[in-house]
Amino acid sequence: MVAYTKEDMKVLESMSEDGTFCREFMEDMNYDPQILHDHLDKHNLKKDIHYLFEVPLEEVPLLINRGEISGYLRFRLTVGK
Repeated sequence: MVAYTKEDMKVLESMSEDGTFCREFMEDMNYDPQILHDHLDKHNLKKDIHYLFEVPLEEVPLLINRGEISGYLRFRLTVGK
């Protein structure tokens, strides 16, 4: 699993669209990546978990080119994780 920092989560928040979960609740989650992971898991968002936490970084550019969940993938490229 990718190990994000609180600073990484602040980047995710800033890159997220207004009204999205990450934009609205990241501060309430204290920018804790484990809390985000647990939330996604609780809501059975397996695809989100996969792209955000499991896909190897070297596969990210290929997935972006295919149009896969580009927001999370752009975030991954931005933080380099």
